Amino acid sequence: MKGQSVSLILSILIYAAIFVPVASAETETKALLMTIIFRLPVFFIVLFLNLSSSSMEKKQRGWKTPRPIDWLLIPILVMLTLILGMVFSMKSSPVDYSIGAWPLLTLLALIIAVVEEGYFRSWLLTEMPRLGVPSHWALVVSCLLFSLAHAWQGLTGIVFAALIGVLYGAVFLRRKNIIILIVSHAVYDLLAMLPLINR
Repeated sequence: MKGQSVSLILSILIYAAIFVPVASAETETKALLMTIIFRLPVFFIVLFLNLSSSSMEKKQRGWKTPRPIDWLLIPILVMLTLILGMVFSMKSSPVDYSIGAWPLLTLLALIIAVVEEGYFRSWLLTEMPRLGVPSHWALVVSCLLFSLAHAWQGLTGIVFAALIGVLYGAVFLRRKNIIILIVSHAVYDLLAMLPLINR
């Protein structure tokens, strides 16, 4: 029971940390670096929670090499996410980035993908059933929390994130592989940032 209480407390702290607003800065590089710095502790906590356990638990949380068929899901997930993003006309960052910001944007997309997929899919969809919550209710809770974490994007962002949460959560529950979701999420985020690049 003590381990379950610790898991619950850590889950709440991680979720709260995802909501920490990122301070604005006068330059794009400083803004990106500040965002990365604010997200890095959460990134390492999520990795630690998911990867510091036995190899059996890691596999249950989806941290395993994808099967060949799983790799085929990445372009499908990216396309579906892009289509939903276009339908909901997502609010994006108010900052325009220069082409020189690509390395930092790529790092940020990877950090966000690992944090969000590692927490909302791998961690919650594995730990909640261990606490006795049926998988379908764990998916509902995961989607609700994921969508609320995108409230800064307005109502359309909340609905978009809920739909993506259902899609990615269902894929996780079916395939039990978090790597394909992290890659899909990071690719989508990078593609979504393309219009923000000043050439």
